[in-house]
Amino acid sequence: MTGCVAPDCTNSDEKGFIMKIFPRDLVRRAQWAANVNRKEWIPTERSFLCEVHFAHDMWENNRVDGKRKLKINAVPTIFGSEAKKIKSHRENMRHASLNDEVGCVNEHNMYQYKVFKMKKKITIARMKCN
Repeated sequence: MTGCVAPDCTNSDEKGFIMKIFPRDLVRRAQWAANVNRKEWIPTERSFLCEVHFAHDMWENNRVDGKRKLKINAVPTIFGSEAKKIKSHRENMRHASLNDEVGCVNEHNMYQYKVFKMKKKITIARMKCN
């Protein structure tokens, strides 16, 4: 499990967040560390920040492979209460996009099946049709 090093942030890859490792370039690494603003803390080669701490304009647009990738000069700028608001919004959006309703599939239209993708597992739930 990879967790976020930002103060008061409990996001991790296990919770479905995109995690970004600190840059190898020492100048950029120092800039990221300064923005994290943890007293007497030095990032290691395995220090990560979650996607919540990067503004929208820090991400590449319209990638052919559909992946979210940071721009080469990206800097984390969102921390504290602003990060919590973004986390809450992204969690709500993530749950909304993961619920993929298949619809009624049996001959009597009595049940519907919903597919949920949670924590990298796919679950199918059977529910009564309305």
